[in-house]
This record gives sequence, C-alpha cells and structure tokens, in this order.
Amino acid sequence: TPVKNSAGKTVSYIGADIPMSMIIGKEVNFLTQMVFLFLGFVILIVAIVLWFVDFNIVFPINSMTMRTSEFAYSGSNALGENVEKIKRLDIHTGDEVENLYKAFTKMTEDTMGYVDKIVSSAEKIAQINSTFGKVVSPQVRDFLLSDNPDLGGQDLEVTVMFCDIRGFTSISERLEPQEIVSMLNRYFTCLEKPIVENGGIINKYIGDAIMAVFGVPLQSKTHAYDAWKAAQGMRAELAAFNEEIKKEGRNEIRFGIGLCSGTVLAGNIGTSNRLEYTVIGDTVNTASRIESLCKTYKTDLLISEQTKELLPDDVSLTFIAESEIRGKEKKIKLYS
Repeated sequence: TPVKNSAGKTVSYIGADIPMSMIIGKEVNFLTQMVFLFLGFVILIVAIVLWFVDFNIVFPINSMTMRTSEFAYSGSNALGENVEKIKRLDIHTGDEVENLYKAFTKMTEDTMGYVDKIVSSAEKIAQINSTFGKVVSPQVRDFLLSDNPDLGGQDLEVTVMFCDIRGFTSISERLEPQEIVSMLNRYFTCLEKPIVENGGIINKYIGDAIMAVFGVPLQSKTHAYDAWKAAQGMRAELAAFNEEIKKEGRNEIRFGIGLCSGTVLAGNIGTSNRLEYTVIGDTVNTASRIESLCKTYKTDLLISEQTKELLPDDVSLTFIAESEIRGKEKKIKLYS
C-alpha cells in the first residue's frame, strides 16, 4: 500500500506478509466450529424427537402392554382391580395412541361385563344342578344332562328295591304334620347313604316308602350284590336312627325291604313337557309285592330267587317260603 505526502507524492510503501498456513488454519477452525455447532443442534433435535416419541408413543404403549398382561393372566377376582388400573393410565396424546387406549379401555370394560355375566350364569347353573340333583339322583342328573332326554328307554338288567315303614299310619296319628315331615326327612337321610354308596339311585319317594334301583343309569354286573349290601347298611342306619329317636321319647321305627332282580324298561317316561326318569316292568311290581310280604313273614328283608342267584356264594341266605304273588301265576321262592 503506497504512503503519500501532502503534495500527493508517493514517498514509501507499506506491506504485510501473512503466511497461508495461518489463513488456512483460521478457516479450518471456523469450519470445525460450525460442524460441531451443527452436530450439537442435530443431536438436540434428535433428543427432543426421541423424548416426544418415548413420552407419547413408547411409554403409553408399554404401559398398556403391562396392564394387558396383568389383565390377561390375573385371576377372576383381580379383573375389576386391573380394569381400574387401566383407566388410571389416562392417556391423552391426541393421536392414534389415544384412540388405541380408548378402544382398549372399552374392550376391557366389556370383557369384565361378559365375565360378570358368565360368573353369574355359572352360579345359576351350579344352583340348578344342585337343585336338580336333589329332585333326582345325581347319577340320573348327569345322565340326563349328557344325553338328549328322548322319550322311550332301553331294556336293562337291574335290581329293584322297595323299603316301607311298618305301621306308619299309627305313628303319624300321634304326631303333628311338621313333626311327621321332620321325622321322615331324617329317616330318608339315614337310608339314602348306604343306597348311594353302593351305586343305587333313589328313583322316588312314595309317601313313607323308598323305591331304589341298582344298575341304572350306568349298567353294573354286580347290581344284585350292591342292593344286598345297601340293605345291610340300611339295617345298621335304622338301628342308629332308632337309638336317636328313643332318646327323644319316640317309639322305634321298623321297616321292610324287598329286592327283586330282572329286566326293566329304563328311560324317560312321560310327555315332551314333563318327563321322569324311571324304570317300569314286572320286576318293579314284583319287588313291591315282595316288600309287602315282609310283614306276613315277620322279617325286615325278603329277596327273590332271581336276586339270590346273582349273589356271590359267600352270601348266606335263609329260605323263607314259596309264596304266591298277586298278579303272578307261579309262586316265587323268597329268601332272607
């Protein structure tokens, strides 16, 4: 650069010598700073985006996933509590995640409603089954519920038992109606145990009498022996029952049991509106007639010859008589 005097004449020159390395170094430093500044800005933007995604997408979805697992694998007693936990998530993202949360919440509430209905229905069904099992024997109940209750039946080899209280009319005359019902219920409860324990079903109560059948609805090759064992158990139960009522100042109860084996028609008898699972046939009538002869032969148990032939050899029986049976042409042999 020239230096001039007051007359405008150049008197000297001024110059500066700067190395190129210094200039290049300055440019490199500037560019480096710009690059780091840009990278820092990019990292900040990425961090903000990741935080936004995590807070508005990942965290809500993870929360719903955790609550879903709790809801899916918890017991029925904890379902209501888990539904409340899902509601407390209270997700408000203003996008599809919030829509997903609302749909999921509604689904769990609806599911809880369905579960409540199912539990209520199951309780009602259990109550119906329990009541049904009291109206008919549990074996018959299960049989009817597992198969269509069509009209008709099938021929089966069974043993029919009739058991009747001796002198019940005179007993009932001394008791009030409520006392009669109470005593009969206690009496029937005692005799029910050995019948059921030996595979029999109580087909019906006829006043103070019991009609039981062995070999239905599930067939059994030992139906006669089962009935005989039940009769022995009923004898023991009656003895214990009499000890109880004697302490109450009541007279002992005596019964008669008749057993007869043979073919019966077993099935649902009646109409399409009212059915009864029962057995019918000559064997049933004969068992009833045999039971009525217990009073005649002064014994509490009479067994037909057909039943005797089906019993094991080690069962000891005594021949009682060869008796006429009303409705049958031939006499039948009776044992006890």
